[in-house]
Amino acid sequence: MISISGIFVCLLTFSSTNIVAGTTEQPSVPRLRGLEENSNGKNNGKQGNFNMKKPCTVLVRAELRIPSSNGVAESESDETLVCEVDPEDADGKTNMLAKLNMDSTQQQQLMELIRMGEVESGLSTYFDPDAIVSQEGIFVPSGKAVAMHKKEKKDNGKGKKNSRRELQYLNGENRAGTKNYLVVRITDGDDKVRPEDAATMSDDVFGTAIDPINLKSQMEACSYNKLIVEPADLPEDKKAAAGVLEITVEAKLDSINGVDLVENAVTQKIQDELGITLPGDFDQVLYIVEDCYVGDCGYAAYAYYNHWRSLYRAQYYKHTGVLMHEIGHNLGMAHSGGLDGATYTDHTGLMGNPLYGDDLGRMCFNPAKSAFIGWYDDKKITIDLRQSHSQVHRIYGISDYGSSSSSLVNIKLETGLNEDYYVGFNRATGINGQNDEADNEVTITKAYNTFSRSHQSRLQAHLIQGELNVLAPIGSRTFTITAETINLSANPAYADVCISDNGNCDASPPSPTTAPTPFSCPSNEDLMEIRIKTDQYPTETGWTLTNTCTSTVVANAPAGTYKTANTEYSDEVCVPTGGAYSFLITDSFGDGICCSFGEGFYNVLKNDVSMISGDEFGTDETKTFGQCGETPAPQTPPTPAPQTPPTPAPQTPAPTSNPTPAPQTPAPTSNPTPAPQTP
Repeated sequence: MISISGIFVCLLTFSSTNIVAGTTEQPSVPRLRGLEENSNGKNNGKQGNFNMKKPCTVLVRAELRIPSSNGVAESESDETLVCEVDPEDADGKTNMLAKLNMDSTQQQQLMELIRMGEVESGLSTYFDPDAIVSQEGIFVPSGKAVAMHKKEKKDNGKGKKNSRRELQYLNGENRAGTKNYLVVRITDGDDKVRPEDAATMSDDVFGTAIDPINLKSQMEACSYNKLIVEPADLPEDKKAAAGVLEITVEAKLDSINGVDLVENAVTQKIQDELGITLPGDFDQVLYIVEDCYVGDCGYAAYAYYNHWRSLYRAQYYKHTGVLMHEIGHNLGMAHSGGLDGATYTDHTGLMGNPLYGDDLGRMCFNPAKSAFIGWYDDKKITIDLRQSHSQVHRIYGISDYGSSSSSLVNIKLETGLNEDYYVGFNRATGINGQNDEADNEVTITKAYNTFSRSHQSRLQAHLIQGELNVLAPIGSRTFTITAETINLSANPAYADVCISDNGNCDASPPSPTTAPTPFSCPSNEDLMEIRIKTDQYPTETGWTLTNTCTSTVVANAPAGTYKTANTEYSDEVCVPTGGAYSFLITDSFGDGICCSFGEGFYNVLKNDVSMISGDEFGTDETKTFGQCGETPAPQTPPTPAPQTPPTPAPQTPAPTSNPTPAPQTPAPTSNPTPAPQTP
């Protein structure tokens, strides 16, 4: 067996089993060195090439192409397919990456499945016993169907539960909470290393000294501190600076596939140095190499969708826009295309080709990406365009999300088709003050609506005041979006947007008035409130409330309902008065909600009185309260309570005497008499 520590990197996943037909065209990749075949066409195992033994996890690597670099255009292909190889196919090493070499038809069809959401990076595996593993990657048999299989959530391909970190990426939990980021300063076999020392790198990424705009500051600004970036905690004898680890490898950047060789070598060296399997306790790992020398070096950086790894070359690790863009890929976001149809020419957000510069990067994400990442969900609405709609909506910019006056920053328009639309106000101020396109305009983006990851979005239009955009017909309806008013003098500034299928809009509803209306129940029902505080892994928590008298589930929140770590949630439901109830709380990983990874708890209240509560448990916990025979008891107090006061009230002489003397007293008579005589 050979080592594949120098193989190309890429991430890709597939939802459900997908089979892609091949052609007889040979893949346009280097010929396998020394490959010999026997009479039946199978590899005979000579000279280092061997047949694939175990499934590999498919990943998509997205490169950030530098405009005008070596003739590179923003419209060029930017995604590569790779596999995270099973240790049995990698000399026992973990986290080794290998390029997937396919014929052009196979690759085109797979990329379309990715765009449609049928294939997901990090969630699917590829296996074919006829595939060949070599120094140049994994070679898919040409002309043969390619089958991709979705990994079960509890199966990492070895019959074991997913790791904590793997679940985190699959569930999107890396988009919120306090996260540890590791920067790796890399020296190659020729002593090529970035000239900045570790302390400078730490400042460039985390702002630990004087850097005013950096990855930490901008990520926390755009998320309004829902995602906190912290320098990774390293052992003192390994820490070169806050959050920075220095690694030296023998692989050389100027060799064939040099960056890929170095990347795999660095991965192995980190694991050896720290005695871990990456990512370990790190949420993101940023590899920084001196430069790229061989092959297509037209990229500034690259990252893998739904993964912990990204790589930066030359000075680009300093550029906040580049850092935000690449971590955006790790968080699940694809590129953002512009009006010209190119891959990332939408410059209204960071997932287009971003700003380049050390102190540039005060931008956030476009409306489609903002809806995906979930930071602004409390100020987002969804409109179903399959139904008639004609209304003006006042929308504010992401930069004013934190203002108590801003009630809406994102509108999702559901079509029932493959793509949905998203509307935002691109306010160019504050955290979005270095926006690069359509300043202070209404922006409309569209994206595929399979949101296990944020697929390629496209800029549909950007509107100044008075402009409109006509959407493609949705059934028999044709909607227009009109920027009726853009008021930059208001504080905060806003845009009034008309969304209509008849060309006219009604006034905006009084949504702020209805929002504070308290939750209440009819007189013959009880108010049940379920309070949950999540731990660091919120999507693992679920619960079910059952009426045991009728064996009826009255409320439930399945795992995946809660998205934000270390956050208290409240759910309310009206239930028939009295009765007995069973409350089941579950944790899909099996470690409860307290106290290993946070201080979570649960509390079930009836009419504001706590019935049951708890915190520590394992996979699940069940508690009961109430009795089935209780039903008449709560009905007794309301009956006499209203009847008693009315009965004695008219019989008591007190109310009778009060009205009698009131008209006889001279006070009311004398008051009106002198009043007109005074003037």
